[in-house]
Amino acid sequence: MKSKIYFIILFIFLHNIINAKETLKDILKEHLIELNYTTIRYSKVYPWLKELGEEYQQYGIILNSNTVLSQCDELIHSVSINAIYKNKKYKLQLELIDTEVNLCILKSNQSFLNFKKNWKELPLGEDPKLKQNIKVFYFDDYNQLRYYKYSVNEYTITSDYGFTKLPVFTVSSSKSIKIGSPAVLNEEVVGFHSYYNDKKLIFVPASRIRYFINQYFSENYKGFVVQGLELKPVFDELKKHYNLPEDEQGCFVEEIIIGSSGYGILKEGDIILEIDGIKPNKKCFYKDPLMGYQKFELLISRNINGTYRNKGEKLKVQILRDKQVKKLEIDLKSLYNYNRSVERIPWKVYGMQPYILQHGILFIELSRSYLIERLGKNWRRQALELAYLYDNKKYYKNEKEQDKIVIISEVLPDPINIGYQDILLKPVLKANNIDIQNLKHLYQIIDKTIHSHNKILELELSNHRKIYIDLNKEKEHLNILKKFYIPSDHYLP
Repeated sequence: MKSKIYFIILFIFLHNIINAKETLKDILKEHLIELNYTTIRYSKVYPWLKELGEEYQQYGIILNSNTVLSQCDELIHSVSINAIYKNKKYKLQLELIDTEVNLCILKSNQSFLNFKKNWKELPLGEDPKLKQNIKVFYFDDYNQLRYYKYSVNEYTITSDYGFTKLPVFTVSSSKSIKIGSPAVLNEEVVGFHSYYNDKKLIFVPASRIRYFINQYFSENYKGFVVQGLELKPVFDELKKHYNLPEDEQGCFVEEIIIGSSGYGILKEGDIILEIDGIKPNKKCFYKDPLMGYQKFELLISRNINGTYRNKGEKLKVQILRDKQVKKLEIDLKSLYNYNRSVERIPWKVYGMQPYILQHGILFIELSRSYLIERLGKNWRRQALELAYLYDNKKYYKNEKEQDKIVIISEVLPDPINIGYQDILLKPVLKANNIDIQNLKHLYQIIDKTIHSHNKILELELSNHRKIYIDLNKEKEHLNILKKFYIPSDHYLP
């Protein structure tokens, strides 16, 4: 009799375990949706040209009857976004995009079939610990939910396109998997796959997903707190110079970007001694309970307990300035929807880029995206002057600066510009002896010159060479547009 009772108890126990696993799979089947889309990009070298991109597939997480969370990444360049859910097709549109943290919200044009759950029912867990084993789920070719097993190798902080550096965790893998594949630990979702790089799968942790979703549904999305600091260790040889005791450690503020949390309060040259009562080590790192040693500036956006700080909060910082210890409070800020430009030379640019084509000479504003497309990954070796400008002029130092680097990108061959066809990748400093602020400013000078008595445009390049464009030759200018199939001689949004 006892053996029969033990058997029943064992059967119920095993049955519950099996059901728990099945329940998790059922939840994932309900919340996971496959997104399909094709991308179109504008050329950075010839801005009027559209280029058909690749086709992509990735997963999204359904939050309610018509709302999906996913990673932005290539979705930003999509022509149209289609989704398949329970064998039915849906059209989706991007509603909220935060390129700083590479997350977005999409809306469906109709409710998902028989989806009655709420995002709060998605079992989001805590971020996994180092060396813990996770399962990464995916749909196979027969629409069955499968998983790979991995061990968490490392935590690091990164920013995909912006300046807001946040934690990601990695696992080693020889194979890439779909973006958005969920990572599971103890029957809870602890992250999703973000990208594949150097035989590593990189995952956005659950803490970031949870914070993003909570902000979105609060109907007052403010974004994540940006650090915007470049910190360097203060080496022992320099401590005496800065009046820093030998047994104290500090982080030298090398750079602060406009719009960042420390801007206007911290100064370049300050030495940060503490953030929120926590001190750095010799290498300007701190020991995080979950992630191990991490860069000290992460404390600006993330508490030591793993939660994220909020825009508008105050943060206590202790610094050494002019050899005196000062206690400050900095206002925590976000670059989401920040209404001023941070970069003079942008890291990443989207959509059709501004340009001017005048008498076959193509003018554009410099960006890293342009350099990569034009010269490839080794652009620094091929454009030393532009590499120098990028390293020293890429960020604005104060809010009054709003100038861009205007360069001659191309000279299309034609008799009216013979002698100038060797001028490539050269910054233009002046037009008619006026310092150029940006491309729009250059166009205003060109337009004024066209309507003046003397229709000669004088340009001064960074090597002090001067070139001259005869704006009287309107017919030849129009012939160049026709010959090279260029729809307009300028685009200035």
